[in-house]
Amino acid sequence: SSPESPARLPNLLKVLSWNVEKAGTKQRWNTDFQDLASKHDLILLQEGMADDFMPTKLREMPGFEWWMAQAWRDAKRHSTGVISGAHAKSENVWFLRSPYNEPIANTPKMTLAQLFETENGKKLLVINTHGINFVLNKAFKAQMDEIFAFIDEGIQNHPDLQVIFAGDFNTWNRGRLQYLTVNLSNRGFIHAEFKNQVRNMILDHIFIRN
Repeated sequence: SSPESPARLPNLLKVLSWNVEKAGTKQRWNTDFQDLASKHDLILLQEGMADDFMPTKLREMPGFEWWMAQAWRDAKRHSTGVISGAHAKSENVWFLRSPYNEPIANTPKMTLAQLFETENGKKLLVINTHGINFVLNKAFKAQMDEIFAFIDEGIQNHPDLQVIFAGDFNTWNRGRLQYLTVNLSNRGFIHAEFKNQVRNMILDHIFIRN
């Protein structure tokens, strides 16, 4: 984290959510990252890496606090998982590991949650997730149910809680997407629409509450 990070996030937020695929293109990825990240208050990365490259580039972003929830570690002891950066200090941080693992690699997917205060004094819960892949819908629903229960607890403690729930949900079939959107709609969430939507299969989403 950076000592320049303010105590609160601005009321009007710019959010970047991006599956960076372990930054496989290195310098090419970093050029895009530095340009995009500098224009945002919240940065939510999936398939981030704690290796000898990415953390160095994250630290080059002034005023950001960074957290990572590790899904697994490779033979070189490099970690991968979800990474969240904010232009403010979080009040609390949690992680949730998917109840099921993905096949072959036998690895889980992670969710990272942080509580912030905004300039208007309201509480903001930011959730960065990577949905489990290559498994039946049962495993996906179990992962989402765990996150829904966590959100419900937050709403119970703060009825006017603001929430940003974003990431790569791996919603590659109708059943997954419907389960996600219906459950979040029942909790007062709005599904943010991307104006330049040109993809046939939508895996990445941003949901907002209040």
